[in-house]
Amino acid sequence: MDLNIKCPACNWPPDGGAHWECENCCYEFDMFEAAGKCPRCDYQHKYTQCVSWAGGCEEISLHLDWYNDIDKKLLEINIYKTLIKLFL
Repeated sequence: MDLNIKCPACNWPPDGGAHWECENCCYEFDMFEAAGKCPRCDYQHKYTQCVSWAGGCEEISLHLDWYNDIDKKLLEINIYKTLIKLFL
């Protein structure tokens, strides 16, 4: 499933860099490769700040708000699961 990830305030798409630092252990990582969870200490981040020096705007938003159309994609997954059950 291809996710459309971008800042909800300025539409900056993350570039895959380790631009974020864990609030708990200060480890630098790519917030979106890890779905908001620090790979070192497993701290789950509720908020994500847009990175101005990489082209963003510095706004802080709920991490889930960065995933565009996620509700639609989850609905599609549920529809596929239902269809598979019907035909198996």
